[in-house]
Amino acid sequence: MDIFHDVERMMHSIGMTTTGDSEKEVYWYTEQIRMSAEQLEESLTSDSPREVIDSVLDVIHANIGLLLSLGISPEGSA
Repeated sequence: MDIFHDVERMMHSIGMTTTGDSEKEVYWYTEQIRMSAEQLEESLTSDSPREVIDSVLDVIHANIGLLLSLGISPEGSA
């Protein structure tokens, strides 16, 4: 499974492209990370199977990678 393409496919399904409005893309990726972090917290407190936790971590990782591809870097790094 290529999670990067899955995220891009979801974006296209709502009319966004990965080469369009960077501000919208940044919002989309960060919102996905936020929602995934909430899901991860819930999964960890409810003893979810490891596969579920790994899947959520994959989504977070993919969205971080997509942010980095836009030239967004963590605060304090250069």
